[in-house]
Amino acid sequence: MTRAVLFDLDGTLVDTLHDIADAMNQVLEAAGLPVLPIADYREHVGWGARDLVERALPESEQGNVDTHLQAFRERYYDHPVHSSALYPGIAELLAELEARDVPMAILTNKPEKPALVVVEALLADVPFRFVRGAREGVPRKPDPTALIELASAMGVAPTDCLYLGDTEVDVQAAESAAMTPVGVTWGFRPESVQSAPYVLQSPSDLLPLI
Repeated sequence: MTRAVLFDLDGTLVDTLHDIADAMNQVLEAAGLPVLPIADYREHVGWGARDLVERALPESEQGNVDTHLQAFRERYYDHPVHSSALYPGIAELLAELEARDVPMAILTNKPEKPALVVVEALLADVPFRFVRGAREGVPRKPDPTALIELASAMGVAPTDCLYLGDTEVDVQAAESAAMTPVGVTWGFRPESVQSAPYVLQSPSDLLPLI
């Protein structure tokens, strides 16, 4: 029985790829380093900001990750919404879940500060019980700790939760938390979620699972 639905953010609810890529490419350009095609960032996102920076930097700059990470934070964290937008059908799905009184929450590996800015800008009318991003002292996905904590805070068993995401990180986290993984194909790495028991082609495909 589904008693709650939890979502990843980037690549699942919101297409943030261009804003993330633009901020990181500005960091690279300012440092005199080669910028990357936006498509490359599809493979770099999902594990958190530090991993993004490490993956975007050339081998010669791996010793300076902290410097470039700080530069990325300064460019992205306060103003992460320029071209970012909800995926088609997401607003309608969330409205229907609200109408059905289905509890909802967000867990993302995006640092919590920009995650909250994105949600406030694009999803302010949605009654999410919790919006959680990467925080000090809490392991990031695919570690299941944060998902299990969210289920407990919502008063539901993990086995009664669906977790939607667009990457293998999300599928692995849901499985480890004993939640039902639901992959989405409109996000950053659709090929990586095919092992999930349910794979959605459009947001409305979720409704028969509720």
